[in-house]
Amino acid sequence: MRKLNILSTAIAGVLAAGAAHAVTTASAVLNIGGATATDNTLKTLFLRAGSVAAPRVCRGPTSGTPAVIDVYIDGTDVTKSTNIAIMCALENTLTADDGVTQLTAGTNVAFVKESGGGSDRGTVYVADSLQIPFRSTTDLSGCSAGSTQNAGTIASFPGHQQFVLHTGCTATVTTAPDVGIADVDPQLFNIGSLAISKAEIDALHSDALYQPMFGVAVSLNMYRALQASQGLSTASDAKADVPSLTSGQIRGLFGEGVFTTWDAVVDASGNSVVAGGSQLYVCRRGDESGTQASTAQYFLNERCGLSSGPLRFKNASDGSTQQNGEKYDRVTDDAKTVFAGSGGGEVRTCLDQHNDLGQYAIGLLGTDSVYDAFGSAGGAAHAGDGTNQWRYVGIDGRKPDLVSVANGQYDFVMENVLNRRVSPALSGGKLVLADYIKQSFTSLDIINSLIIKTQPHGYTGGLAGGLSGTPNAIPVTTGALDSNPVSAFTKTPGSAVNNCSPAIAVTPTTAK
Repeated sequence: MRKLNILSTAIAGVLAAGAAHAVTTASAVLNIGGATATDNTLKTLFLRAGSVAAPRVCRGPTSGTPAVIDVYIDGTDVTKSTNIAIMCALENTLTADDGVTQLTAGTNVAFVKESGGGSDRGTVYVADSLQIPFRSTTDLSGCSAGSTQNAGTIASFPGHQQFVLHTGCTATVTTAPDVGIADVDPQLFNIGSLAISKAEIDALHSDALYQPMFGVAVSLNMYRALQASQGLSTASDAKADVPSLTSGQIRGLFGEGVFTTWDAVVDASGNSVVAGGSQLYVCRRGDESGTQASTAQYFLNERCGLSSGPLRFKNASDGSTQQNGEKYDRVTDDAKTVFAGSGGGEVRTCLDQHNDLGQYAIGLLGTDSVYDAFGSAGGAAHAGDGTNQWRYVGIDGRKPDLVSVANGQYDFVMENVLNRRVSPALSGGKLVLADYIKQSFTSLDIINSLIIKTQPHGYTGGLAGGLSGTPNAIPVTTGALDSNPVSAFTKTPGSAVNNCSPAIAVTPTTAK
């Protein structure tokens, strides 16, 4: 980690000279395992510029005491990194929930997030203290000297400060996660090779965070075909022109042993939306993923009381990837009709690649994922228009944006949790940083700063649960969410989160 108390201008001079990293040891390091659907939300939380109501956690170049934020990743894309360390000096003193344990302003800290799998790594791996590789905060092997990412330039991280990005890092430290983020509560991880037990559930303390919205995504070429079949503008990415699939169609497309081609999707005249017999490609996640659990539960009743029913989510073409998923290889994985990704970034790559090949794909994503190539026609002829050529579709005519959630229409939402071990309990700096994450999601100002507001079809990301604040009066607008980002739904009908519960409206909602 770079010495964080020197001015950013001096740092820039050192970087330009190509000097070796000047590294100090962080006083507190929090290793976070689990969900990839909320990775960009966490990065935003740690990198955000802050406000008077909810100040930034990291000092940056514009702080009263200027400092550099260093971000270390594997690979080159900070929005898709599977192992990241964000290292900085604290802007203010942080205090744990016990009111006593503190980290003082100026203390060097590190938030480290491993994303090689999914929410199960933030659940069973936490309960059993299973070790996984985290980005090293002291060994910078392979890391680039760094390049400055200016404030507000990365759409996936709303309102972020300037930071220095170091790419290509290879060194890791194998240890158990201190805490875990999971898209759903522990009980939903009851299938696969690491199916959770009651003892493991009892070993965890789970705190509700916020309510992420999930989406069904299709390759951009399929999106344009759906628009054409539904009489919508095929040059538009606006909310009014979002096409829709029915829940029944989605179940058939995702369900094992149902459809292998796109024949289920027809236009108003009963004709197939795409050429007859077009191969169906599915971009899913491994069984340990919370996004996978959320989608299987919502559409197929998997993992909850009806899990003994015959319909299952399509299995991965490569059985060895069923549990954890894998990285998408744009050569060797193209032929897999059901690809299981190790993270949301791999699902995005899968959808984009099938678009680029002129093939039609459907997938599942947390809506902190951001698409590109606005206005592009998609397909092989426009493969160079972007690297995220996919879109969210409506479900039964309900638009996939947060205004629809707040109005009680679009209910594909879950309530995620922060898991930690009951024993041994966290202490010291780790406890302070974990409690900071939990405390942050009680602030509507912070929830608002995490919402993705740059996608043309509307706001995405997540809201505070319907019982975590006061929902807006109907009709809800984007302006209302800017000041009060609260959902119309809850999935905590009792004292604890229960994502096997349907989304329950807690306020008067609109019918359409």
